[in-house]
Amino acid sequence: MTLLPSIYCPSDPCLSEELQLAVAHHVQTLVKTERNRQIMCEFGLVSTLLTSCKHTLIDNSHSLHLPIVRILEKLASQSMDHKCLRCLFLPSLATVKGVSADFISTGGLGTDMMEPDEQTPSILQSSVRFNCSKQLIPGQWHHLCLVIAKGIKKSCLVTAYLNATAIGSAKIKYIQPFPGQSISMDPSAVIDVCGIIGTPSLWKQHAVLVWRVGPTYLFEEVLSSDQVETIYGQGTKYIGNYLALNAQGGETDVAVPQIRMVSPERISFGINMAVSTITTVVDIRDQYNEVDCRLIAKEMGITSRDNCTPVYLAHNISQHLSGTARTIGAALVGCFGVRAFKSYSTASSFQYIGGTAAILSLVAMASDDSSLYAAIKVLLSVLETNPVMEQEMKRTNGYKLLSFLLKMKSQLIGSTIFQLIMAIVGTMELGMVAVRIPNITAFQDILCDFEIQ
Repeated sequence: MTLLPSIYCPSDPCLSEELQLAVAHHVQTLVKTERNRQIMCEFGLVSTLLTSCKHTLIDNSHSLHLPIVRILEKLASQSMDHKCLRCLFLPSLATVKGVSADFISTGGLGTDMMEPDEQTPSILQSSVRFNCSKQLIPGQWHHLCLVIAKGIKKSCLVTAYLNATAIGSAKIKYIQPFPGQSISMDPSAVIDVCGIIGTPSLWKQHAVLVWRVGPTYLFEEVLSSDQVETIYGQGTKYIGNYLALNAQGGETDVAVPQIRMVSPERISFGINMAVSTITTVVDIRDQYNEVDCRLIAKEMGITSRDNCTPVYLAHNISQHLSGTARTIGAALVGCFGVRAFKSYSTASSFQYIGGTAAILSLVAMASDDSSLYAAIKVLLSVLETNPVMEQEMKRTNGYKLLSFLLKMKSQLIGSTIFQLIMAIVGTMELGMVAVRIPNITAFQDILCDFEIQ
């Protein structure tokens, strides 16, 4: 794409234009698949387009304008939320120590280890299956939450939530404190318990199913349905340990108290791909410990002295909290169908390149109904996906400025644009749900101005 503007010969402009179009259409064909888009985004094609094809993007009459815009739109859907993963290996998720075990080197972060109590076998089933096929929508993120509440007689109640809605519950055998099938352990033994998110290499097989793992947490706490709904409301872009949250919904103009889901000691791990590095098992040994180095190397099928094979390590964002020893994070393992990608949404990008002022500038520069529609559409998309931008609109009186701009361009407002305005205010579907105006500020600043209506 950097050479595209250079494919030009002054003596034969027609042939030059055909060659440029051929190259642009070829690249446009390559970005049809999501995998190719992500690969191109990782190697900086978005920034290359914005720098090398700047004049082409500005000039609407340019022959390459449409294909370049199409390519940019495809890439912008990926890199303008969170990494896409397949299988994660969490070394030293917990360390089980016998009552008379000598001190030896262990994995994980911290020094405290669990000392399990004796437990008798249970006749309850150890697994359960919930049918959620009707709730699953291909190509969309789903929030899955499993709550295990310990009961009496060595049993527990498992409740599954999908997108904050309970899809079923069942009673199963409680998690045993000893690894494997043992009901007791050698008092002098020390065993590191690891975790797998995904399909381990031992059980891998070809399948048409393609799935992804987003931010993942393990709490040693029973969550209520209201807490699950609050966590779900934070979205996939939330980075933190749910120790200081704002309640979702209701009147947002008043001060909202901070909500703490669980205490820091009850957070076992938090895996978020925004906090990750590419390292090697030798570096893991030097920075952390020998045990985790050997565990990860064994899972990846390499030696613990390997200094060249890259290891994608998502750090445990809860490792600094008080409490017992925690895992260092999750290593991406596997080689078939396994990829990691970190995307940057357009809504997040606007937050750092001018905020709401940049989007309102698009509204101000709109000269016809189509450009005004596109600008309002961008504003609606950003406000729906980025709560920070919505708060910024209220802090800077952005809705009043939007009202002024719409008044200046009232002759361009049609039914479709007015529907977008209704969607921004949140009154589009008042007839379908409970009568409540979710955005009082936008309602007062925009719809209460009768001159705009």
